[in-house]
Amino acid sequence: MIRMIVAIVLAMLAGAGPLGAAPLIINSGDPSALPPFSLPAYTRALEQGGRAIHVPVVMSKDEVLYVLDEQFIAADHSLSDAHADTGNQLEASFAGNYTSTELDAYTWPTGLRPPYLREVLSVVALFEQETGEPVTLFIELKNGWQHRPFGRELVPVAMAELSSFSYPENRRRLIVGSYDADSVTELSKQSAYPPEIVAIVQLIGANDGSQVMVREPTGWGGYNFDWMVTRHGLKALSSYVDMLGLSATTLSSSTSSYRWSTYLEDSQLLGVGVLALDADAMLGEAPRPKTIIKTIVNDLATELTPAAILTAYDRIVRQALDPNASAPEPGAEPGGSEIEDILRRLNTPGANYDNLPTPQ
Repeated sequence: MIRMIVAIVLAMLAGAGPLGAAPLIINSGDPSALPPFSLPAYTRALEQGGRAIHVPVVMSKDEVLYVLDEQFIAADHSLSDAHADTGNQLEASFAGNYTSTELDAYTWPTGLRPPYLREVLSVVALFEQETGEPVTLFIELKNGWQHRPFGRELVPVAMAELSSFSYPENRRRLIVGSYDADSVTELSKQSAYPPEIVAIVQLIGANDGSQVMVREPTGWGGYNFDWMVTRHGLKALSSYVDMLGLSATTLSSSTSSYRWSTYLEDSQLLGVGVLALDADAMLGEAPRPKTIIKTIVNDLATELTPAAILTAYDRIVRQALDPNASAPEPGAEPGGSEIEDILRRLNTPGANYDNLPTPQ
């Protein structure tokens, strides 16, 4: 009962509620030429008004945490062909197949390497110190299931690193979650943060193995999320999570009879906020004018507003939700000079991040 009351308060703080209440808008990565989830991309998002950012976290074989979308590894055939550990029967695109030495040698075409989690946390802490404005972090723990067969656990390593940073006056909100149900269950047991700081989220994906795989007699198969989009599943999840991450397209393609608005209503009755994951996927091809985004925001909020919306176009979405907000500044696609300028302001020459502030 206490968790439910706390969850309702958290949902209200995050913007869940009747139509018209403002959801939390989370930047999911820079949609321009900057490498997504790089330090320059995060810096640019914060400087352009973003106050909530998506931080996808992966772990190497030797338990070093990186901020990385593993699709980049999948696209780099030289890395996957040269270093894949094929003995574990998992795809070569997973960061858990590589050591930190191998991942440190991996770079984007711009010459930047994927940052460590502690570097992203340091940049956010530095921004907060300079501006006095809190930033919400959506920490997505990726592929914890891949490490378990080898005796490695992602959740305790990640929580230890997150706890090395101070959160003054309980003002920074952490949203920590995963598609991996076992990782989320472990989070609910291990989180040492008070509920004013952290919200635990179970992300719900497709059953095709693109997010979570499970061992089967014939090898690896996709995890089945369907139980999570039933009333019984919602009730079970509400006992240990504060939010559920779900795309309207995933809901419509599942075997559930839920409609998006009904799911929002039932989740709110249970004291659980909803993180809308598919705003960008619903936009189609670029360009993405504000009128289209406003339509999608209205579609996502047919009867109740989700607690949060994940989008790479957070500036435009914020403007669509709040007509009184200042319009986003038009700007050219960033090139090499902008990356270099941001790196200079980060005090990091070239692709070297060693001069960033250290955790408290």
